[in-house]
Amino acid sequence: MTALAVERLSAWAGARRLLSDVSLTLEKNRVLAVIGPSGSGKSTFIRCLNRMHELDAGARVAGSVRVHGVEAYAEGIDPIAIRRRVGLVFQQPAVFAHLSIRDNVLVGVRLGHAAPVDADVVVERSLRRAALFDELRDRLDEPATSLSAGERQRLCIARALAVEPEILLLDEPTANLDPVATARIEGLIEELRRSCALVVVTHGMQQAIRISDDTAFLNRGVLVEHGPTTTLFSQPVQLETEEFVTGRFG
Repeated sequence: MTALAVERLSAWAGARRLLSDVSLTLEKNRVLAVIGPSGSGKSTFIRCLNRMHELDAGARVAGSVRVHGVEAYAEGIDPIAIRRRVGLVFQQPAVFAHLSIRDNVLVGVRLGHAAPVDADVVVERSLRRAALFDELRDRLDEPATSLSAGERQRLCIARALAVEPEILLLDEPTANLDPVATARIEGLIEELRRSCALVVVTHGMQQAIRISDDTAFLNRGVLVEHGPTTTLFSQPVQLETEEFVTGRFG
């Protein structure tokens, strides 16, 4: 089943074009790694997938993004509804400092649910999916700022999971973490693929190989190559891809 279908996606910031006619698909229960040098459009690409890019002043998008067959940019579609279906976790683990661990998990649920929810059930389920509940079960009323960097990142993932997205976007989720925390996040990605599709922006070539089924290589806003990860790294079609994955540029 196709979870995500992107067709001729382009994006601008004012007059500057950041993405040019990007097209690809992602099946359910698969992980897509997005690689490329700094400034290649990776973060812009995933922000377009859940309509976050348009929040920037002067930003605009053209093309098609379909989430399980629903056009995200169709007239009349509520962007907030799309963001509930397509969760995004940023590189910097942005916890709400004035809120407890429990209330951080519940932020999105409380904003989006008209009907009451069982908060305890949501918190436990989300933290378990983020592999955090057992270590935090007795600390839920502590401020989120009491957590380590790795725990904060997993808390942000739990917060995104609380609204039960169909696709989860992770923008450099291990960029500022130590090797132990990085391994925890990579293990979590492997677990999460059982319930949703994931798109992970990463600068690490070895990380892309470890965590992903498919890889998309972006450069200067253009999708240079996209395909199964093992093939793209071992037998790239484009010379530009080969030069990047072997470290000759980027």
